[in-house]
Amino acid sequence: MSNNFNSMKKSIENVLLFLGIGFIALSLIVFFYAFGLYELLTDIIPTTINGIVYLLLGITFTYLGRSLRKT
Repeated sequence: MSNNFNSMKKSIENVLLFLGIGFIALSLIVFFYAFGLYELLTDIIPTTINGIVYLLLGITFTYLGRSLRKT
């Protein structure tokens, strides 16, 4: 029983870390996309907000995965 729970916890940790890294990478892509389009100033504001949201989601998922790993 304990071994099954540990393997399930480990897979949840890996999924959370993967999601966190994925969202951080997505936010970097969004930031580069936003700042690559200087002539379209209307696109920069909402795209930057999306990038910040993705970055915060990535940090949150990574933190959750790391805190699960410590227990």
